[in-house]
Amino acid sequence: MRLICFSIMLLFAFACSGRLHGDIISKSFSGVITTVNSGGQAGTPIGSVDGISIGSTFTATFSYDTANAGADANAANTSQGVFTITPSVNTVLTVDINGRIFQKTAVANLTAQTFDNVVSTLSNNTDSLSIVAVGPSLPSGWSVTNANTASTRLTFFDAGGLALPSDALPTSFSPNWSIGLFNQTFNANVTTPSGVINSLYLEGNLSITAVPEPSSAGLGLLALSFSAMLFAVKRKRLFRQRDPNNNRH
Repeated sequence: MRLICFSIMLLFAFACSGRLHGDIISKSFSGVITTVNSGGQAGTPIGSVDGISIGSTFTATFSYDTANAGADANAANTSQGVFTITPSVNTVLTVDINGRIFQKTAVANLTAQTFDNVVSTLSNNTDSLSIVAVGPSLPSGWSVTNANTASTRLTFFDAGGLALPSDALPTSFSPNWSIGLFNQTFNANVTTPSGVINSLYLEGNLSITAVPEPSSAGLGLLALSFSAMLFAVKRKRLFRQRDPNNNRH
């Protein structure tokens, strides 16, 4: 009986916790730098900056809670969505390149942008999702005059148009995303340990691999709770069938 009561309480607590937040999406990736330019994306290759060069490996992580996302700021366009995600412990965007860390600040928003079945160089029905942090914190020794001239972006593409069911903010990370890109953009001069660089642009390819959703552990606990409760009920019935006097065990 105590086990059954505990299981019910656990189920209740789990259900209540789900009301405190929306869907939490959290993903981590590895990647390789492919572009280091001054003068922007179409600018001049400069080889390296502060130990970051073509071929450098990096890690990237993002997460957001849909409960912290505002309404679509581009609702009139049914193929493109723009969402502001307010700060919380689950609002994260971090890129680490050889110990040089670009990270959304604790008080800053994230912006998520979706494109559903649009024409691109990949296909005529491309889906894409971008997660953007404007004014991120910069590596040690890096600085800009205006924080808003810097932005960190992760973008995911699906040429088959299956990753997004609509232009709404995704509530899970689709396995159909096949291409991932990292961009670190500066729209003005940035001071680095290597010197002052005009409109530095970094780009890298992300290796997209399946990572369990954070809710998996909770679902496993929920299943275990159900199993324990059913086992207790069956055990009690079994003893009653074996004991015609219904003696307690």
